[in-house]
Amino acid sequence: MMITLENLEIEIANEIRNYRKEELSFTIDDEHVDKWVKQFDKDSRVPILNEMKHLINQLYIKKSDIKQYIDEILSETKIFTNNPQNELKKIQFLDIQSKGSSQTNLLKLLNDKVFKSYSTKININNSTQISKYIYIDDGLFSGSTLRHDIEKWVETANENTELHIIFLCVYSNGYWYSEKKIKELCAPHNINVNFWWCAKLDNFTKNNYGILNYDCFWPQQVSDENCDDYMLSLQTEASSKGYATFKGYRNFSCTSSIFSSDISRSILESEFMKAGSYIMTLPNEKNTSMRPMGYDYLTSVGFGAFFVSYLNISNNCPLALWWGDSTKPNSHPFSKWYPLFPRKPNESGGNFIEW
Repeated sequence: MMITLENLEIEIANEIRNYRKEELSFTIDDEHVDKWVKQFDKDSRVPILNEMKHLINQLYIKKSDIKQYIDEILSETKIFTNNPQNELKKIQFLDIQSKGSSQTNLLKLLNDKVFKSYSTKININNSTQISKYIYIDDGLFSGSTLRHDIEKWVETANENTELHIIFLCVYSNGYWYSEKKIKELCAPHNINVNFWWCAKLDNFTKNNYGILNYDCFWPQQVSDENCDDYMLSLQTEASSKGYATFKGYRNFSCTSSIFSSDISRSILESEFMKAGSYIMTLPNEKNTSMRPMGYDYLTSVGFGAFFVSYLNISNNCPLALWWGDSTKPNSHPFSKWYPLFPRKPNESGGNFIEW
């Protein structure tokens, strides 16, 4: 079949049609995809959708995918032994995130499966009989949320226990740093730390083993006025912080396990950088971590993640994918960009689970 814009729009819409289905006021369909992609240069639209289809097929997490992973986790004998029903009595499932609902949503899915299989609910309270703790979330990017959560929690944990940290997806740099820091936090309490994940993506910016594998969006030089302005702002930011260097454009080739080709990758990175740099000009006041290729604490072009579940998209992904709100009036900055994956922002809150 000939690759056309219309065919690609239909195929992508079919894959992501259940994205935030119960929350959005409109339907994710081919018209939605069309409205998003027509914000880009005409000649780039088919290549953009073709590569987006490739990425979505790999990394868009449907509800059925999460349920399958939960089944795999519950069958892991290193956590639940050969007698899960008995072992569940000794486990506390942590609901400790101070913002966002990803952990709570996953715990609800986990609780549904446990109740269906064992006619019992998961335990979210600590007690003297608890010997294992489980922390579950969707994605580990920089790992800052995880580290802050565990830092606050660890003083309340029972000593001589286990902590199992479970993610749908981890990025290697954040995982490497987080594992080291969390083991340091838990060591004084003799808590044994184990990490589990469904997918692992590489994002170390350098290594000593030859060609780098890098699974994030990281654009090479882009010719665009807004991009030029943003790069100048990065130089100013780095100078004000006393940094000798910052993460600007990628000036080397790298391999990747997620992109279909170097050419397709380059087109997507360039177009997302141009769109993101334009979006950066819209708000009167910006979060200091807001970057064209996704939120990042570092002075950079952005984190550049691609991880989307049917529940939400991370703000570590390029702004072009999620920034904006079509329900806002024309005078509002959010109305100036139409997102493919409208994002549900993180909100502070306590324990959201009610049993």
